[in-house]
Amino acid sequence: MLPASLTSEDGTSVRCDGVPTSHTSPGGEALPGPYTASLAFSYDLQELLWAQRLDYYPAAELLGVEPATVSQGRSELVLSVAAAGLVDGGEEARCRLEALDGGLAGKSYIASRVLYQSSSRVECTFGAIPNGGYAVTLASNGAQYVAARTPIRVLPAVQILGADPPLVLRHMPG
Repeated sequence: MLPASLTSEDGTSVRCDGVPTSHTSPGGEALPGPYTASLAFSYDLQELLWAQRLDYYPAAELLGVEPATVSQGRSELVLSVAAAGLVDGGEEARCRLEALDGGLAGKSYIASRVLYQSSSRVECTFGAIPNGGYAVTLASNGAQYVAARTPIRVLPAVQILGADPPLVLRHMPG
């Protein structure tokens, strides 16, 4: 347990007791939460006023993203994101792509839709995304984003400029 306190410029302070420093079981499995902490307000760090119970969820851990490579030729980009520690129902889940290279580095794209599929998977839908490398980030609680270990790659659309019909016909069954 880790107690924490914060004092503002006017002397008002907030103290939080009972914040666990680890969110795992003795066997090492991640515990889904919510976790409970006691939140108390004080004007002098002595007398505690308005003690309140606070339920919170830890940040999720991204385990994988599929597909790892996509073509730019689609109007939507749909990613399946595996994670541990997703909040049941997924109402607060947010997905974001952060550009890693080129002139877009540092630019972010927010998913237009996040569909909760299970306690370990969400589906994130983005509009058209420029080609390049992107870090996939997820916030299961709407605020704390964590990144996948491996970035995804959006490739330029493939354009077929011509075909050789006799060659195609030779390889058709029948």
